[in-house]
Amino acid sequence: MRFKKLVPTFSILMSAAAFFVLATSVHNPCYAEPLECKKTATSIFAWGKAAIGDQPLKSGNTVVATVSKVTTYDGCVGIYTVDKPGTYGAMSIYGDDPTTPEQDGARVGDVIHFKIFTEGNKAVYEVPGTITWKETGEVQQFDIIVKSPQ
Repeated sequence: MRFKKLVPTFSILMSAAAFFVLATSVHNPCYAEPLECKKTATSIFAWGKAAIGDQPLKSGNTVVATVSKVTTYDGCVGIYTVDKPGTYGAMSIYGDDPTTPEQDGARVGDVIHFKIFTEGNKAVYEVPGTITWKETGEVQQFDIIVKSPQ
């Protein structure tokens, strides 16, 4: 009887652990390895419309934010899996961790680039335009629309 009481608690703990793993890495069929970025204590947030041409970005597609100066995780500073077609965000874009020697997140003045990773056609699209990290906690609207396949 006591075992039955533990099962729901165990399920909740396993669900929380699974959420944490998904929050730090995303598997995309474009790559054999999951996309990852380091979560840090500071972040800004981006949100907006998301489309490839005139087609809204589909649920399950991935938006990735990168900074060229970041030397870890291929420059990744944010990952967002689209859950509402045609929009993304609020997407956390992580700042640099000052306790590490390498730059592992964005800093004030860094230019942030975006990419779209699709599931259906296994393509990666560079998004034209950028945003700039100004201060921690800032929220920026930025529509990520790719006009034509690259």
